[in-house]
Amino acid sequence: MTAPRPATISYGAACLGFALLIGVAILYFAWRERQMALWCLAVVGSLTAWALRSGWPRWIITLMAVASVAITFPQVRFQFTYGTLVPVATGVQLALELLGCVLLFHPLSHRWYYRRTHG
Repeated sequence: MTAPRPATISYGAACLGFALLIGVAILYFAWRERQMALWCLAVVGSLTAWALRSGWPRWIITLMAVASVAITFPQVRFQFTYGTLVPVATGVQLALELLGCVLLFHPLSHRWYYRRTHG
């Protein structure tokens, strides 16, 4: 029998899920990038769901988050100057992404993932 999933994984996935919904809303409504929003929802949503069972998706999610901010940095900077709602949503999204990734790499999470593949 495997150990129960630690709360750090559940909370990390929840943070990533909320960040995803905020990001999709920004893409869909503010930037009118509907296809990209749906693609992100499908891909990142699937990876986030898999992160509840397996450790490898956390690596992909983290790399995608870092690459996304690095590649779109001019747009992210612009979003912080765009009205009121978009900057707040962008800030909350980035904070939730960071927190979600940190929680998925927390020592309790790491031990649980490791035991599932090596135990």
